[in-house]
Amino acid sequence: MNSGMKIITPMSGQAVLGGTKSSFSVMEQELFEERAAIMEYEAGFPRKKAEQLARREILERRKLQELLKAG
Repeated sequence: MNSGMKIITPMSGQAVLGGTKSSFSVMEQELFEERAAIMEYEAGFPRKKAEQLARREILERRKLQELLKAG
């Protein structure tokens, strides 16, 4: 497995990065599922690719929110 890639198991909210676990919040999990479904259905991406893109979007959003909080 690529150590820089996060893998999330459906419905669990558990993301794994290089053997360590982090969790999506309930809101992040819902957003992840919604974004992945939209990318798969509307954009025609294969499910794995849609989930990868959605995961990246959620993590980038989290980073932005943390930067905004830090001021």
